[in-house]
Amino acid sequence: MRKTNSNHCAIPARSIRGVARTMKTSRIDWAKFISEEAKVSPLLKSDEIARRPGMSELVVRRSFLRLAKRGMIEHFAKKWFINLFARDFSGGELVNLLRPRSYVSLQTVLRKAGIRSQTPVSITGVTTGEPESFSSGTVSITFRHIKPSLYWGFQARRTFYGTYNVCRTGEGTVGLVLPGAKAGELSPSPTSSTSAS
Repeated sequence: MRKTNSNHCAIPARSIRGVARTMKTSRIDWAKFISEEAKVSPLLKSDEIARRPGMSELVVRRSFLRLAKRGMIEHFAKKWFINLFARDFSGGELVNLLRPRSYVSLQTVLRKAGIRSQTPVSITGVTTGEPESFSSGTVSITFRHIKPSLYWGFQARRTFYGTYNVCRTGEGTVGLVLPGAKAGELSPSPTSSTSAS
């Protein structure tokens, strides 16, 4: 009888572990999973969740994309998804998750308060980090860069998920982004030269 070459039949141990890991991930009740995650954060990040025991980033991302098609979450950025199970979600909660050193602009604050007539297509965040835009079906956030020396004149606003920074309406700071400004550009208000107290 002809002997079979064992080298051609052997399955690498790491492949077996990978298959086992994928099987564990596929057995997850994803609807229940995101419902539980909504109690903690309005955002889901695929690579962070994949670092949990028994998770695979590829399977997590594919599962999230299927949930997005079902209208349960929204794809917001490369690895970020908005959890539509989130309670009392306004969008402002995302600002400091995406850019820790940032705050919601005065323009956005006044629009929500019904004081300013212009309606921006996005929440505008003022940040010392990189300017960038993020969007989904329900919320769009545009970050505009400022110098670190201008990073003041804001306060924390508490929500169900913690706090995020918003521009103080009485400060007249650089938090006012004028209509028509291009992405990445910040137009300071006339009183922005006032030093911080």
